[in-house]
Amino acid sequence: MPRSGARSPRPSRRAGPRRPGETTHLGGHRFSGTVLALPSGHTPGRLSTDNAVDACAQVEAGGVPVDLSRGRAGRSGVEQVLELHVPAGGSPDVEVVEVPGPERRQSCGDLKLKRTTRFEIRPTIGP
Repeated sequence: MPRSGARSPRPSRRAGPRRPGETTHLGGHRFSGTVLALPSGHTPGRLSTDNAVDACAQVEAGGVPVDLSRGRAGRSGVEQVLELHVPAGGSPDVEVVEVPGPERRQSCGDLKLKRTTRFEIRPTIGP
């Protein structure tokens, strides 16, 4: 049994035909529900009993639950920002620039400060 007291990963009997599995931790806050959708790599987070089924259905239909997205595995930060920017109402004519962010603790249990990265969205200057 894992340290958290949760059972080992196993299929869920409550879900639809794809029967999602369970795991003890994907990252982020331990009380914030998170899904890692495979094979797409979408990671909706801040899930609750009110929004989890709809978020999973949106991902399964090929969409992105923009308000709940915690990113997409296998994509760079710039690609993830661009993927969320337009569905959230932004213009497609932009450039995403990676810039150094402030130093922060990366988790509750890690007291070391680590450099972060921010992404700025800048309009593309056309001809």
